[in-house]
Amino acid sequence: MGNTVIKHVLIIPAIIIFILSLQVNYVQAQDNTLYLGNRGNDVVKVQQKLSQWGYYDGTVDGIYGYRTAQAVREFQRKNGLAVDGITGTSTWSALGYAAEKKQNVSTLYWNSRGNDVVKVQQKLSQWGYYDGTVDGIYGYRTAQAVREFQGKNGLTVDGVTGSSTWSALGYSAGPQVTSTSTGYNASRSYQDKTYLLAKVISGEARGEPYLGKVAVGAVIMNRVQSAAFPDTIPGVIYQYLAFEAVSNGQYNRVPEKESYLAAQQSIAGWDPTYGCLYYWNPVKSSSQWIWSRNITMRIGEHVFGV
Repeated sequence: MGNTVIKHVLIIPAIIIFILSLQVNYVQAQDNTLYLGNRGNDVVKVQQKLSQWGYYDGTVDGIYGYRTAQAVREFQRKNGLAVDGITGTSTWSALGYAAEKKQNVSTLYWNSRGNDVVKVQQKLSQWGYYDGTVDGIYGYRTAQAVREFQGKNGLTVDGVTGSSTWSALGYSAGPQVTSTSTGYNASRSYQDKTYLLAKVISGEARGEPYLGKVAVGAVIMNRVQSAAFPDTIPGVIYQYLAFEAVSNGQYNRVPEKESYLAAQQSIAGWDPTYGCLYYWNPVKSSSQWIWSRNITMRIGEHVFGV
């Protein structure tokens, strides 16, 4: 009799735990926003759940393609969510996955300001890389000092202070910052490369047709792949005077949805320029050097070349 009671005492909690495990799954929220072109186990989870609920009838292959995005849009529409085909925090939750929040490491680059920039400047000054004013403004001299430091410490030389550079500066994980709202139905940090790309597209191609926005993003992605440019998205974007919208601060505006989608698709590999590394407005540009580039096409107000 005593053994029977003990067995029941042990079995009941186990059953409760099992039931709860079926109802709530946990996914990492730091980089788990999914969209067109993503691949992996998280995509499989979305496809499986949407398949079970009758929204998705394609192959569960872990590839976030057109049919998966359309299934997500249909699911969002019927569940009162923003219909964008992107699996973000709200959509994960509606699918039955509760998100575990993580803090993001602050990433510093051209035009960043504040106490974190002061920390970088102070450390680089102590070590002889930076001889400018410790003013908390991430300008040209700070970026150049960071580049020199990166070069001498075996890091990617892009002038951007990310997690690896923070660690090399003696900060184990860099100052922690909570992500801020972008206005586009999500909470993101500046570390989110898609958001960074969307900001530049918005600033550089505001008023351009959608194809022109994707083309601007594609040029940036082509530069990442080219040996003539930095090999990271932040490195290309914050290369000194590379983009007018970054230099004049226009990229600081919250990107509209279309620019965000254009960023996603250019990262996923859509390149309507077929490999172009440059673009410019022929009406506004007076640079003799840029006009020496070989023009291959025109989209909207921009010409594209190599």
